[in-house]
Amino acid sequence: GARGAGRPGAAGGGYDAAAPRHRHRSRRVGEDPGARANARPPRRNHTAMDGSRLMRHVCYVSGTRADFGLMQRTLEAVHAVADLRLSIVATGMHLDERYGLTVIDMEAAGLPVAATIPVDRTADPTGSAMARGISSMLAGMIDAFERLRPDLVLLLGDRGEMLAGAIAALHMNIPIAHVHGGERSGTIDESVRHAIS
Repeated sequence: GARGAGRPGAAGGGYDAAAPRHRHRSRRVGEDPGARANARPPRRNHTAMDGSRLMRHVCYVSGTRADFGLMQRTLEAVHAVADLRLSIVATGMHLDERYGLTVIDMEAAGLPVAATIPVDRTADPTGSAMARGISSMLAGMIDAFERLRPDLVLLLGDRGEMLAGAIAALHMNIPIAHVHGGERSGTIDESVRHAIS
């Protein structure tokens, strides 16, 4: 007999491969056909075994008035969310009286400075001095993260403070959010930015 005889399709019982085939997907009565395609994934419900909400801990590393100024409104928004806990690790210029001891500004804004990491800024700004500063900040970040146990480390820019925070968080298996990587300058900052990202 003819190829495909007996199969439903074209006249004469033959199979018409060119005929349009429709895939039907069941949907609930009254459901908008486009609703599933446009639906957002459900928000994760972070709850403990006893049904209480789990608080997520965000730790921001800040080394200068500049990075704090860019992030202040974001940090205030995080601090205002009931399910989020904010802590700030202040280091670098924030703790230097020559630059206004700007850690005070963060505290005056009502934001929680949970740790401070002093750095020797008296040496000439050579590459070796910068590397030593990063090493001392790295040691301080490790101690701070061990004590604070954040769920996320938030970093901004391309300075050594952020690199130290990234190295510590990476090795301690803490997720990192890196924002506003900085400007393309052709200096060491650009390599630092790529290393963090």
